[in-house]
Amino acid sequence: MGDLPGSTLRCILARPATGVAFVMILRFTWAVPENQLRKLAAVLAADIAGYSALMGADEPRTVRDLKGHQAVVLPMIGEYRGRIIDTAGDGIVAEFASVVNALECAVAIQRRMAERNATVEPERHMQFRIGVNIGDVIYDEARIYGDGINIAARLEGIAEPGGIFISRQVYDQVDGKVALSFRKLGPQNLKNIVKPVEVFAVEGIGGPIAGVGLLDTATLKQEIKYCRTRDGVRLAYAIAGSGPPLVKAGNWMNHLEYDWESPVWRHVFRGLAKDHTLIRYDARGNGLSDWDVVEVSLDAWVNDLETWWTPPASNAFRCSESHKAAPSLSRMPFDTLSACPTSSCTAASRWAARRTIHRTFENSSRR
Repeated sequence: MGDLPGSTLRCILARPATGVAFVMILRFTWAVPENQLRKLAAVLAADIAGYSALMGADEPRTVRDLKGHQAVVLPMIGEYRGRIIDTAGDGIVAEFASVVNALECAVAIQRRMAERNATVEPERHMQFRIGVNIGDVIYDEARIYGDGINIAARLEGIAEPGGIFISRQVYDQVDGKVALSFRKLGPQNLKNIVKPVEVFAVEGIGGPIAGVGLLDTATLKQEIKYCRTRDGVRLAYAIAGSGPPLVKAGNWMNHLEYDWESPVWRHVFRGLAKDHTLIRYDARGNGLSDWDVVEVSLDAWVNDLETWWTPPASNAFRCSESHKAAPSLSRMPFDTLSACPTSSCTAASRWAARRTIHRTFENSSRR
């Protein structure tokens, strides 16, 4: 047995009648075997958009056209110092030691394919969708494995025909090193990938973005404005998106700008703003609102919320609550909350918030 890292467990088994003890040595090994090596690699994944439809329409011609394109495209990978991993069917998977080379190769392939398609009738165009990622992979003499390659394949799957999608890791490495511009598409939930992947599209390559289920929320901008409450406190509020108004109640320790870019909250806020006019505000004593205020209390927070909830707008607004904002919502008059028929403020949440407030005040008085 090789000297692999692991853990050794010695078990002593005794036979009382004879007094003889046997020692059993069990060795458990959970390290990666020596024949599985790792490295950092840039991965390019590509396939033909609509290939099955082309095959269904004219199988012999499609195979002939594909082989003709491959004869031109595959040598380009070697020209950019890449290595072909797989060419099954209409797909291509290649690895590069340099992510800049990988992206430049992808751009060169798309431009060459655009030239070749220019001489073919539109219904017979073959357009690659390409995804590029960089990550830690397991490799052997022939193949590579791991999320590094899986993410590249998923990026290719959501790219538009003729386009190139890259991950945030690739963008960070190539930004400023290539004469290309990029469009930020924001975090995307990719199939069988646990965490959202932040995606960028290479500008000027391919057609308009048409990925199925793609949330183009990263281009949403928020506009920050200010207003004053009845007791003169200046509140900062932000408006983003378009559609039915949706108010997110303020809470302690929030900040309009930081929360908008927060890796924890930005997906939520931009998702809400995709189909609504999202309105958020910093509570008094927080964020961009006035910090030096006379009163910081539950009643003051309710008054701040009522700054937004005034007729006739109340009938048009929907309220989004968080557990930190629940106390303010629970203290608002019931008829005011019920004026919004689509409000998410349920009677149960108001009851729970009132109980929380009562316990908080009761514990404070005991101290």
